[in-house]
Amino acid sequence: MGRMRIRKRFRLLLPVRIFVRRILSGLGVSKRRTVLVEETVTENISSVGCYVFLSHEPEVGSKVRMQIAMRNKDAATSGKILCRGSVVRVEKGSPNGKIGVACTIDHYRLVAAQNSATKPNSTPRNLIGA
Repeated sequence: MGRMRIRKRFRLLLPVRIFVRRILSGLGVSKRRTVLVEETVTENISSVGCYVFLSHEPEVGSKVRMQIAMRNKDAATSGKILCRGSVVRVEKGSPNGKIGVACTIDHYRLVAAQNSATKPNSTPRNLIGA
């Protein structure tokens, strides 16, 4: 029986840069971290999570950081959402050959475009760290 959703999901195609933290073991190296970075779009989003398609398959439980772009014709109201969460579901076999990935949004921060300290193509340290 499926889980009952308590938050409304919105079908919004928003540009997102997602950072997936993986822990590698083996080859004499235990718990070495790598960060996979991919640019995609959200398929749907709610106040507690989002669904995206990725070209790689993250493990359920992997920690993620996301930069979700909020664009508007009026640059004064554009900005981004910086999010932290984790992978809760992975679905293979999509028609486009990508992997469907459901992520929680456990914490987020809104950043206005004019106040943004990060450029659109940068990788902020606080976004991929810890």
